[in-house]
Amino acid sequence: MGIKILEEWNFCPVGAVCKGNPPKERSMMNHRRTLRALVATALAGSLFAVAAPTAQAHVSVYVAGMSGVAIDTTTTNATYLVGFAPGHGCSGPRTASNPEGVYETTSLEVFMPRAASGAFILPEVRVIHGLGYKATLKHIPDPADATKKRVSSIVFDNFRLQAINNGYTARDAQLFTIAVRLPRIADVKAANYGYASGSAASLGARVYFPTMQYCDVTDQGVGILASSSTPATLDAKVDPVCNANDSIQTTLFDDWRTVGNTPSLVIGTSTSNVFEISGNRPTVAAAAADAYCTKPGGFNPRDLPLAGKFSAALSGKKGAKVLTLRAADSALNEGRTYRVVTPKGTVLGSAKVKQNGTLRITVRGGVANRLADGTSVRLMWGKKVLATDVA
Repeated sequence: MGIKILEEWNFCPVGAVCKGNPPKERSMMNHRRTLRALVATALAGSLFAVAAPTAQAHVSVYVAGMSGVAIDTTTTNATYLVGFAPGHGCSGPRTASNPEGVYETTSLEVFMPRAASGAFILPEVRVIHGLGYKATLKHIPDPADATKKRVSSIVFDNFRLQAINNGYTARDAQLFTIAVRLPRIADVKAANYGYASGSAASLGARVYFPTMQYCDVTDQGVGILASSSTPATLDAKVDPVCNANDSIQTTLFDDWRTVGNTPSLVIGTSTSNVFEISGNRPTVAAAAADAYCTKPGGFNPRDLPLAGKFSAALSGKKGAKVLTLRAADSALNEGRTYRVVTPKGTVLGSAKVKQNGTLRITVRGGVANRLADGTSVRLMWGKKVLATDVA
């Protein structure tokens, strides 16, 4: 699957299949807020900082070990490492194996702060690459100079942040980092972006980073209840089984662009006497949480025996498509017959594992032509699913 880049403020994780306007089309998806921390680490000295908290915010600020201290840019505009740390996964259906109903995070998109005019509030940023994730820059023409580019958002993916650790939730985080020169507060005031709150006399400026957190739940049997379906009772420990009217999801997301939930940091000398910038201050209220259901037989593809060792590629033109399936197994399994099927059970092909442990199946004709792009196909041995991939 390729990367689909949407217009600014249309959110779609890299590698996902998103159609139309995701915030509208995904209105049935999860909207619970689970982002727990925005971390900023100073390059100068040994300062460690995260964004100052707002009312009901799911972020914290620590400067040299102290909470609630603003990043003082009165006289200097030093470069800081700003890290974004989702604290746990997305909320979803509770099951016997997942009684907390939380699902691992697999992607994070962080949008650069902008004013109502479209101007970028902070200077250009750089990504600090770390182990365990990939960072992809999205960019637009610079509003101040159309011949140049500016980073509009950064997608962090190719990671899996567990939602439960030995039965304990919300105790795992992963840091995704950028480097940025934080401007002097006097320069922010002089830019005349407009005040959403506070005034030129305020001692601090709160800057927001709209963020979207995604959890890939493909094949995990995660569903959203239809309005006609009956939700779980108050004393239920698991959510109901999905019916034909409910919507099975491939992606859950937590929307961190809403009032009281958007990650932020404060520059200046005060976290209480602050101003907020027009166009940057969140104005949308958080949506109500969804009601969930579960489809029996779900599984996490990332935990399967041959996860990452199976590929499905659909090529060719309409009416002459070719589906190529490859797997890398152990030579110890030579002679085993593996099948590749669709989620509905349609057999696409089968073959035996070769002496070197590999397997290849080429499918042409009607079956391949009827297979829709983006279908998640399964490699199976008997009734056991070994791996999945998107064709």
